[in-house]
Amino acid sequence: MLKWICGTVNWSVYSLGRHTIKLYINGNIASEHDFDIAGFGQEFAKGISGSFTLTDFPETGESTVVEWSEALQNFGIVERN
Repeated sequence: MLKWICGTVNWSVYSLGRHTIKLYINGNIASEHDFDIAGFGQEFAKGISGSFTLTDFPETGESTVVEWSEALQNFGIVERN
């Protein structure tokens, strides 16, 4: 029987830089991966805005504009050319 555990993590409460996450099954490490945390230096980024054009994305010759959403704390696609 498979049991799944899922949750949301606010990664900004951890220090910036490289970290290691480990999956334990029955007390043994089943998987281990390194990852990097980058951020704005605060738990919830307030009062910032901006957009950026990703050239040659998703295909060569195309572009995608992403814009920061404070409410979502993430970038969202606002235009594709």
